[in-house]
Amino acid sequence: MNRYGYPKSKLLQAKLLNGSMTDCHLPETHLFNEQLLIQMLHRHKTVYVKPDGGGKGRGIIRIDNLPAKQFRIYYGKKVFGCHGNPRLKQVIKNMIPKKTIIQQGVPSLTLDKRHYLLRTHLQRVNQQWQVAGILAAVAPLKEYVANGHRGARSIRVEELFHKYLRLPPAQQNHVLAILKRSSIQIAQALAKKYPRQTEYGIDFGMDQDKKLWVYEANITPGIKSFAKLYPHQYQQIIKNRRATIRIERQSSSKPLGLPPKGVNKAPSVSQIETQKRKLHPTPYLLAPVTFTATDSNPSHFYRVEYQKLSPR
Repeated sequence: MNRYGYPKSKLLQAKLLNGSMTDCHLPETHLFNEQLLIQMLHRHKTVYVKPDGGGKGRGIIRIDNLPAKQFRIYYGKKVFGCHGNPRLKQVIKNMIPKKTIIQQGVPSLTLDKRHYLLRTHLQRVNQQWQVAGILAAVAPLKEYVANGHRGARSIRVEELFHKYLRLPPAQQNHVLAILKRSSIQIAQALAKKYPRQTEYGIDFGMDQDKKLWVYEANITPGIKSFAKLYPHQYQQIIKNRRATIRIERQSSSKPLGLPPKGVNKAPSVSQIETQKRKLHPTPYLLAPVTFTATDSNPSHFYRVEYQKLSPR
């Protein structure tokens, strides 16, 4: 869960996003069961089996459908094969956690056959969604998941287009335009279930026909890679985050300061300042400027407003 108490669920996101995007594709995604696994392997050359609420690339299994009812399974650093549907079901059943999804594999590969993804960082500013930054991640040659926790390297999106994909400028601009437009559509669609969410890190793949596919929207996105690759965008993301937190605090202000027990008067300045420092640590001295009792009961809270005086 993130700070708003929203759970991570790839399956829930897939249901919310189904039919909500005009220029981007959604991989076929279902809650895991053995029969569906076999059916999806008949439709797709590769499928991924993932924990529904997982992250950091952990617990992901890749299954390739080969000729003559042969299957190749990738799990962590292990690669092994099995023959026939019954054997596949048995092997996978012993490897997966309780709540797991099956997702269509997207061949998002560079020219030298490395897996990669595109990450857009979305922020809601003044009630409007905007793309705060875009970067890419490229996996090592033998890795089947482009995740930083599994060795993938974050790079500038321009480097991906020039060095790894060799896209002409017109096609680069076309892909970026679709990424931005689709990202905002995704954020708007997810707002039905995540109304208070203010940031997303949305992961996309791109197949050999240059069609974009959305993998998932991370509700606790990291921004460390932006600090090194796009310092200006990183500073703007931080600035937007601080503004959002400030607005949330102002809109959800709570009464502060307890009156002394049995005494119908406002708390002393020292009592208020001590409690204020515990709740909201700050390098500034704070002083009350107005006091308003909520009612005549001395055991109830008093509302106190503060002004900034000077640095400590």
